[in-house]
Amino acid sequence: MGNAESIDLSKVLTPELFEALRRVHLPWAEDKPLDYYAVAKAFFAGEPDTRPEFYKLAFHKVLKPLSTLGVENVPDMMQFLPPPEAPNFPSQALGLMLLLDQVPRSIFSGVNGRYTNSYFDVIAQKLTLRLLALPAHLRPDSTERLTAQGWSLDYATAARFWFYAPLIHSENLEFHGMQLLLVDDMRRVVEKSVGRTDPARATMTDDLKDIYGFAKLLRSAPIREGIDMGDFFFWLLRLAVLHVPLIQEFGRYPYRNNSVGRVSTAAEEQYAKDTDYFAMERDEEVIKKIRADVEAGIWSPLQDEPRFSGAKDEKIVAHIWSKVIGKEE
Repeated sequence: MGNAESIDLSKVLTPELFEALRRVHLPWAEDKPLDYYAVAKAFFAGEPDTRPEFYKLAFHKVLKPLSTLGVENVPDMMQFLPPPEAPNFPSQALGLMLLLDQVPRSIFSGVNGRYTNSYFDVIAQKLTLRLLALPAHLRPDSTERLTAQGWSLDYATAARFWFYAPLIHSENLEFHGMQLLLVDDMRRVVEKSVGRTDPARATMTDDLKDIYGFAKLLRSAPIREGIDMGDFFFWLLRLAVLHVPLIQEFGRYPYRNNSVGRVSTAAEEQYAKDTDYFAMERDEEVIKKIRADVEAGIWSPLQDEPRFSGAKDEKIVAHIWSKVIGKEE
């Protein structure tokens, strides 16, 4: 792999990129209440999915160069953001977080899948810790800071969740202790807004022991007409809580083992069977390749995904990218 000095990341990790990522991922009016049926369809069904062509550009122009550095050589991501005091800091930080945590999850599969959890997740978690360590009045994840820039409470709450996603995706129990406190604060904000208590409070003790709860709940996303802020966020925040039992029980996510080159224990194999191999990589050739790379201490370069083949019009793609970085290539 290369080194940080060989790639000028400032040319691709730009304010325009971060703002575009935020707008593509949360494509609603920032200053108005949200239609939660539309939000649920976007979050859980990808409808409408306006992201593929833009994510293709992010893959080639940003993630590929970052992947060549080696995770230990990736520079501090804070240097690509404006000062925390800047009015646009929350929006910019959110865009960068989405790049690191969500874009790989949206587009990586097969051998590339290892990069999601073992590479970009590591970078995203470091950035999260830096952001949360800022003085309270400068943190980009606070409801007060997000709404102060003109965002509605609905939009600010939807944005806020993504700052905590790297902690939820981590296999570090300490990080999960942090995310439980953070999502509980979000829960209080939503409860106050909708005027009712989250029903999951009554099941919290059991939820924190249920290793099958995450897989079960994820299969029942609240995509239905008429849902409100409470219906949507109470479901989403419960999903965050249900990640914790897996880390408490196994010390890691069993369904991730094949994608990161780990051998499952007997208990993890049983979990996989019990959940019908929920979210697991099942391609034997992919599993063998990733495991061989891990054992050899190497990373296969990121490969173009099949979903990227046959772009509708390469000139259109180039034009979209030129708008993001502010110049034609």
